Amino acid sequence: MHYNSIDGLRALSCLGIILMHIQVSTKYHLGGSFAFERFIPSLTWLVYLFLMISGFGICVGYLSKFQSGAVDLETFYKKRYVKILPFFGLLLLIALVMEHSISTVYEASIEILLLHGLLPNNAVSVIGVCWTLGVIFLFYLLFPAFSVLMKSKKRAWG
Repeated sequence: MHYNSIDGLRALSCLGIILMHIQVSTKYHLGGSFAFERFIPSLTWLVYLFLMISGFGICVGYLSKFQSGAVDLETFYKKRYVKILPFFGLLLLIALVMEHSISTVYEASIEILLLHGLLPNNAVSVIGVCWTLGVIFLFYLLFPAFSVLMKSKKRAWG
């Protein structure tokens, strides 16, 4: 199910995230500029908004499918891994070639499973933005349990 009313929020959050990445990843800097020194760094809350919208979309899209048995766990996880793992694996491989240290090998071997969000105090340094994949896959692990809890309104509120 698609909700057109949240597309604007999704676009706003994407734009803010892009601006933050441009600011961090480039050498552009306007000294004393309100936009570069205060406004763009304040957009970090849009990352959380984007994650909430994405979680809501997955929840709405898959909740009834899980509850009716139309989608099983294997299909659900396979679709996610097939979608994300090839490109992410390539990025990890490039990082291994560039860094070629034992700590990079350890970290990449954990991150390739996409379960590094379960590790306490996980400080990812090989690919800095992969923390988001850890959070997303943590949601994917918990979502089937939440779908069981949301089988009825009484359970969901409980």
